[in-house]
Amino acid sequence: MDLDHLFHNVVRALAHLNELGHSLPVVEYRAKVKLHGTNCAIQRAGDGVVAQSRTALLSLDADHKGFAGWVHTHRAYFSSLERDLVVFGEWCGPGVERGMERAAAALNGRVAEVEREDPWVKRELGISGLGEGLVLYPVLVDRAAPSLEQVERLMFKAKGEKHRTAGTRAAVLVDAAVVASIEELAALMVTEARLQQALGEVCGGVRDPRATGSFLAWVVADVRKESVAELEASNLSWAQVEKAVQARARAWFLARKEAV
Repeated sequence: MDLDHLFHNVVRALAHLNELGHSLPVVEYRAKVKLHGTNCAIQRAGDGVVAQSRTALLSLDADHKGFAGWVHTHRAYFSSLERDLVVFGEWCGPGVERGMERAAAALNGRVAEVEREDPWVKRELGISGLGEGLVLYPVLVDRAAPSLEQVERLMFKAKGEKHRTAGTRAAVLVDAAVVASIEELAALMVTEARLQQALGEVCGGVRDPRATGSFLAWVVADVRKESVAELEASNLSWAQVEKAVQARARAWFLARKEAV
């Protein structure tokens, strides 16, 4: 499932389908808390158990936020699972009309509540802490169970202010942001949250000069994927803004302290 969709991306896709003659569906959503964590998985491979992050296999000597250590501690349980099984999850813990605009306002209120305190973590783990936001997925489309294609097209995420990887004024917007210049687009998309995410994914949270190219490639790919609607709304092309995005990310990366 593509969890990179934002609400205005869903609106844009449906408007395009409507222009092609498709009727607009009536969609009923259910929201689940978007945990503030990092995507990891556990492989039941051969006779062993292997932990992995989104992009790499992990070990006790090459861990990712303590996940491999946790898997090692619970290896007896995971060894009991069937072979060739991979379990994905989120590793977390301490450390377009007026009616649609009203819905967006209500969702923004719910996102703000989740960011103040993650209700799922509080209820299940007894820990009070910052939440990330919501993931909304359709449970009914025109009063029927949605197809896989409809789920992928209509689901979207909404992050709180501290976790947004784009500098939008709200978590849920009906229309994509319009910018006046290339630099403004770069500033909108190359945010502290996105850069910190890239640093964690590529370098484990601490700058390594040898990973400069990989870091920039991650940021550029992520911005390109998530800025389609903003580029279109601002009448800009990716070729016009790529250098500005890369320059902003490079300056931030070079200003970070290196690993000791």
